Amino acid sequence: MKRLIKHPLSIYTILFFIIILIVFVPFLIGGGSLIWNADGITQHFPALIQWHHDLRNLFLNHKLPSAWDWNISLGQDYLQTFSYYVMGDIFTYPLILVKSTHLIEYYNLMILIRLWLAGAALIFVAPRLTKHTFSNWVLSAGGIIYTFSGFTAFIAFEHPFFINPLIIFPLLCWSLIRFIRTGRWKLLTIMVAWTLWNNFYFAFMLALATFLIWLWFLLTQPQLRKRTLQVFGPVIIGALISAPLFLPSVLATMNAVRTNTVIANGMWLYPINYYLALPGNIIGNESLPLFWLNGGMSFISVTAIIFSFRRFKKYINYNLIWIITMVGLCFPIFSAVFNGGTSPSNRWLLLICLPVALISMELLENLDQLAIRDLQITGILGGIATLSLFISHNLNVNLNFGLLIAAFFSGLLTLALLINHPLQKKTKIWLLIIISLGLSILMIRNHSKDYNPDSTSLVPKQTIQALLKNQKTFKTLDQDQPRIYVDQQLGNINGIAPASNLPIAAGLNNIESYWSLQNKSTNQFLAGLQIQSSNPNDVIGNLDHRNLIFNILGVKNIWTNTEQNVPKSYLVNEQATTKGLIKGETQNSYPRLYLPKYSVNPKTYQKLSPTEKEATLVDSVVVKGGTQHSDFAKKVQTIPIALNGSENWKSSITTTYKTHPSLLPDGINIKANPKLKGMELHLEITNLSYKAATWGQRKQIAYTNYVFNNHQNHQNPQKDSDLRINPTGFKLNWYKNNLNNFGRKVGGYNIDTTYQKQINSVYQSGANNLSFYQHRSALTINLGPAKQYKKDQFIPLEFSQDGTYHYTITMKAVPIDNRFDQVAKQIQKNAPIISYKDNQLTSKITVSKSQWLTSTIPWSNGWTSSTHKIKAVNQGMIGIKLHQGVNYIKLEYKTPGLNIGIILGIIGTISLIILIIFTAFFHNKKA
Repeated sequence: MKRLIKHPLSIYTILFFIIILIVFVPFLIGGGSLIWNADGITQHFPALIQWHHDLRNLFLNHKLPSAWDWNISLGQDYLQTFSYYVMGDIFTYPLILVKSTHLIEYYNLMILIRLWLAGAALIFVAPRLTKHTFSNWVLSAGGIIYTFSGFTAFIAFEHPFFINPLIIFPLLCWSLIRFIRTGRWKLLTIMVAWTLWNNFYFAFMLALATFLIWLWFLLTQPQLRKRTLQVFGPVIIGALISAPLFLPSVLATMNAVRTNTVIANGMWLYPINYYLALPGNIIGNESLPLFWLNGGMSFISVTAIIFSFRRFKKYINYNLIWIITMVGLCFPIFSAVFNGGTSPSNRWLLLICLPVALISMELLENLDQLAIRDLQITGILGGIATLSLFISHNLNVNLNFGLLIAAFFSGLLTLALLINHPLQKKTKIWLLIIISLGLSILMIRNHSKDYNPDSTSLVPKQTIQALLKNQKTFKTLDQDQPRIYVDQQLGNINGIAPASNLPIAAGLNNIESYWSLQNKSTNQFLAGLQIQSSNPNDVIGNLDHRNLIFNILGVKNIWTNTEQNVPKSYLVNEQATTKGLIKGETQNSYPRLYLPKYSVNPKTYQKLSPTEKEATLVDSVVVKGGTQHSDFAKKVQTIPIALNGSENWKSSITTTYKTHPSLLPDGINIKANPKLKGMELHLEITNLSYKAATWGQRKQIAYTNYVFNNHQNHQNPQKDSDLRINPTGFKLNWYKNNLNNFGRKVGGYNIDTTYQKQINSVYQSGANNLSFYQHRSALTINLGPAKQYKKDQFIPLEFSQDGTYHYTITMKAVPIDNRFDQVAKQIQKNAPIISYKDNQLTSKITVSKSQWLTSTIPWSNGWTSSTHKIKAVNQGMIGIKLHQGVNYIKLEYKTPGLNIGIILGIIGTISLIILIIFTAFFHNKKA
C-alpha cells in the first residue's frame, strides 16, 4: 500500500484532483457546466448529441448513419461534418452506455478524464523517451506541468477535444524513437493509426512534428540510419488501418471552404502589438489570445529553459527546440504551415508542452546544479514579461495578472532559498504544492468571471436542458419537415457563435450551419449573391434576411427574436411565439427540386450584379449552354443616388472616405420613386478597399475629434462649459490607452447603414481573424422593404475604424410582392414529388421538352444517378438533365473515398495481423 501511494501516478493523481477542485469543481456544483457559450453549445455539444444518437442506433439497431445528412445546412456529407469533432475521438465511444439525459455530465467528465490521461501519458513516456531515471515526485510534477498550461487553460473550456493530441503526442514520439532504437514496431503502427484516426487536422500537425524528429535522427544518428529508413513500414500499415475515416476526411477537407484561403491570411509579419505582447506570454495567458498564442508557463518551466540555455551543449536538443519556437512565433508563415497552410494559428504550441515538461523534470532532478545566475536571468526575463503584460494592457494598474506574477516570483524566491541546501522530503512536498497552486492560478485566471452567473461564458445546465427541450417546438405538422431558420436562441448568453446547430437534436433542418468544415459548393452558390453575413465557418449565415433567397432555398418557417429580422414575404404568426422567438411563415418557399422557366449561360450570369443574380435564380437555371435571359431579373431597378449634400443623381458613385470629425454622418441620398412600392432595397458596394490609419494618424484623428467636439459644445448655449478641457492631457491619456494597438491595425471593421430606423451592420473581418477571415472587395447590404419612397431619403454610411476607404456604391431594388408570388406559385405547381430513403432521392416528372430540373442540393462528387445526367448548376447546386416525356429520377449518395478507405483499412488490418503472427512464429522458432 505504501509503495502504491509513493507511485508517481498516485502522487500525480492527488495533485491533479487538488487542481481540479480549485479550477473546475466550483462550476459544476453550482448548477453550471463546462460547455462554452460559443463553439461549445454550437458545435461540440450538438455534435456529441448527434453522435450519441447514431452510435446507439449503430450498436442497438445495427443501422449506420446516412452518408448524406439533410439536416445540416442545405444538406451535407455526414462524415465531412462530424469527423472533425467526434467520429475519430475514442473518448466519445462510451456514449453507447450513456442515457441522453446524462450527456451534459458526460461532456464535463470527459474533459477531466482527458486532462488526467495527458499527464499520465507524460509520466509513462518521460523516462523511456529520455532514457533517464526520474524520481517519483519529479515524474508527478512533470505530469501536472504538462497537463496544466496556458494552452490547456484555454482549450479545456473552449475546445475539449483539443486535449487529445496532448495524450497522443508523447506516445507517438516514444513509439517512433523506440522503433529507431530497438526495431519494435507494433506500438508505432498503433500510434500512427490512432493519430490519423483521431482527427485529420491534428494528425497533420503531429505528423509534421514527428517527421522533424525522424529527420533529426536520420541526419544526426548515422549508426541508426538503416532502421530510421525502415520506419515507413509500420507508418504505412498504421495509415492503412486509419484509412476508412482518414481518407474521406482528407478528401472532404479539400472540398471545404476553409481550405481555399490565402496562406497566413496574406501576412508576412504580425502586427507590432503582437510582438509587444509576446514576452508577456511567457508567464501570462490571454482570455482572447492573439493568433491563438496561448502562453503561460510555471516558474519552474521558465527557470528550466534558462537552465538549459546556460548549459547549451548538454541540452542541445532542447535548446534547438527553444530557438525554433522563438523564430516560429515571429513569422505568420510558420504557424500557417502547421495549421495546414491556412490562417496563422499558433495552435502548434501544444507540441512545445512536451519538451517544456521534460526540461522542467530535468531541472527538478538536478536542483543541486541550479545556480543563482540562473535565477537572476529568469527574474530579469520575468520582469520583461511583466512589463510586456502591462504595456499590452495599456499600463492598467488594476491588471488581473497580479496574482499570477506574484506566484511566478514567489516560486523563484523559493528556488533561491533551496540553493546550496539538500532537498528534504518536506521541501519536495512544498515545491509540489507551490507548483500546483501556480498552475491553478494560471488555469483559472481567465475564468474567474465565470463564477458570476451574470458574466459567465459557460452555459448553465438548466439552460442547456431548456434549449434542447425547446428544439421540438420548431417542428411543423408537415410529413417531411421543411427547411427552417432559427436565430438568436441564446439570448443574452450568446457568444461569438450562434446556436444554429441545436435543431439537429430534434431532427430538424436549420439552414444556418456553424461547423468548421462547410461544403465548398454551398459557398460557391452564395458567393455571387454577396451574402454579407457569410463566412467560412457559417456559409449560410442569416442570408442578410433577404426575401428571395430565403424562399428559393425552401425555408418555410423563420424563428427570430424581432419582427425586423423577418423578411417581408414571411407573415408573422403571433400565436406561434416560443421562448421569446417569433415565427414567420411563407407560402412561397421553393421545393428541393423545381423546374425553372429559363436557362442562363454562366458568362451572362457573371456579368450581373448580386441583386440581379438573386433575381435570376427566381425563374432560371444557370448552366453551360444556356441561351436565355431571366424575365424576373429584368424587373430589378437601379435607383438614382447622390452623395449627401448633392443633387447630382447618378446610377453609381465612386468615392473615398477618410476619417474626419463631423456632426453628421456621411452617406448617400436616394431619389424619390413611387415605383419602389413592393421592392426590397439592396446597397451594393464594389471596389472596396481599406487602408488602416497608422498609430500616429489615429492619435491625430482622436485629438482632432476631441478638439472639434469640445468646440461644438462650447458653441452650444444650452450646455455648460467643460472646465476640464486639456488637449495635452488628452494626448498623454490616448498614448497610454493605445499602447496595445501600436502600429497599423490588422483587425476588421464595421460598415453601418440606417434605413427607416433599422440599422444594418456589415463586418469585414481582418487578417487577425483565424476562423472567419475572408478578403472581400465587394459587399451587398439588404436595407429591407422600400418605405417612404415618394420623397428623397438619406442613408448614412459609417465606418468603425480610422483610415481611408475607397468604394463604389450602387442601389438596386428587386420585387418581393405579388410579382414574386406569381413566379413562386408556378414553380411550386410544376415541381415533382420527392421520395427519400437513406442516401437516396427518387422522383417522377413529365416534361414536354428536354430541359434542366434544378435543385437546392449542394453539389458533391458523391452524388450519382443511374437514370439521368447530373452536373453542377447555379454555381454549386445539383442539376438533372431531363428528356422529353416521363422521367423516373434516382439520385444516390456515397461519401467520396469511403469505399476505397474501407478496402485500404481491411488491407492494413490484415497486414498487421499477419505480421504479428509471423513475428511471433519467427521468435518462437528462434527460441
